[in-house]
Amino acid sequence: MTDQRIFSRRRDLFLAQLAGKAAIIPAASLVTHHADCEYPFRQDSDFWYLTGFDEPDAVALFLPQRPKGERYVLFVLPKEPNQEVWHGLRAGLEGAVSQFGADIAHPLSDLSNLLADYLKGAK
Repeated sequence: MTDQRIFSRRRDLFLAQLAGKAAIIPAASLVTHHADCEYPFRQDSDFWYLTGFDEPDAVALFLPQRPKGERYVLFVLPKEPNQEVWHGLRAGLEGAVSQFGADIAHPLSDLSNLLADYLKGAK
């Protein structure tokens, strides 16, 4: 596992440069070919640079207008043993916080319901 301190430093620099603007950065998705096989997964470079999170279909919010402890939010796919058999282990909500340094983590399915509240106060 990669040392998460480098990603934490990158996030701090990025948040400082946002000058009150929020950033929403999506992860890459699995790409299917031949109807039933996926290409090997490769994370979006911008997403990886700031998060170190190497799972598909996540979304990172960077919210400099929020208080400390609420500025880096990850929306991720929850742990699902049946899916993990085919696509590999997932960090889930707990791992997004404990392993990848997110201040807060939510299931990806909650993004549309929570996004407007997180963006309040951003330029």
